[in-house]
Amino acid sequence: MKIGSITHEELCKAIADAAHSYGWRAAGFRTVRVQRKDGSIYYTTPVLFDGKGWPDLFLINDAKKRSLVIEVKVKKDKLKPEQREWLEMFDRCGIPAYEFREQDWIDGSIMQVLA
Repeated sequence: MKIGSITHEELCKAIADAAHSYGWRAAGFRTVRVQRKDGSIYYTTPVLFDGKGWPDLFLINDAKKRSLVIEVKVKKDKLKPEQREWLEMFDRCGIPAYEFREQDWIDGSIMQVLA
């Protein structure tokens, strides 16, 4: 895998697949394409209540009695303020929260967290 060559969806799937191999269960939310009546298009992630900025993946491993959340970023994407707020809140509540990028997949950092 070359940095900058993977999509957000591909990296999320790779992380979820790796998590499954270590006994984790994974939940994620998918962005959807919406076309307005005027023909214009936008992308959104349908969420309820306070969900704006919710991390891409929530992982739980019953055997290890652990859970964690992951925000996935590719290329030059940056955390939005509401994403940073969620990650910080999870950390404060004792649930490890990570921002993972392509480099973290390549150098094995993601696998270390999942193992």
